[in-house]
Amino acid sequence: MKVNNINNSTNFNGVKLQTIKTPLKKFDIYSLDSRDKNFVNRLMNLMEHTTLPENTTTIGGRTPKQIALKALNKATSTSKNDYTSKVLISVENDKNITGIISAEEEGDMIVKGMAVWSNGVARKGLLHSMLSETKKLKDYSLIIPAENMAGSMKAFCRKLGFFRPKDYQSAYVVDAPEINKVIKNIEASHNFEVKQYKKHNFTNLEKKFFDTEA
Repeated sequence: MKVNNINNSTNFNGVKLQTIKTPLKKFDIYSLDSRDKNFVNRLMNLMEHTTLPENTTTIGGRTPKQIALKALNKATSTSKNDYTSKVLISVENDKNITGIISAEEEGDMIVKGMAVWSNGVARKGLLHSMLSETKKLKDYSLIIPAENMAGSMKAFCRKLGFFRPKDYQSAYVVDAPEINKVIKNIEASHNFEVKQYKKHNFTNLEKKFFDTEA
């Protein structure tokens, strides 16, 4: 595993939502919950001693490390059956964790934090998965508070099809009827191939990723 300078040769496996492939790389998006508590606690400990790149893209009004740690902490108390609290991570080539996003249902799905220390593929993959998860809730919008977004992230969201409602300028939004359109916008990106998984079989992440007993 690698989070910046953290490395382990064991392949990653878990609750896989989708795989995004480009000519040179693949990114897998996984959902974390309380079943991953031991794994997440070990990952948090590793991240405490990791320096994330200065150009990390963020949403959440905190440092990238604080955003990531808060999201991981939330995952430890999220039930596997809780569809209204989501923590997703991106993993590049089965080795490198490249980003994290968390969202909660508050009438709509609200993004609480996002930190991505890779290129646009990881960002697109995390947003694509979060939109897909929001779509499952029926008639829910996905909302990102604008005051907690980096300038580059605002431009990125506008490019994908998020908008700022005239009566709600403090957020970037994808309304429920437009979710499919924005998902298709992401999928139409050059060299962006998506495979989604209908069956989300659980694999013990601590045992698989750290090669330890559960």
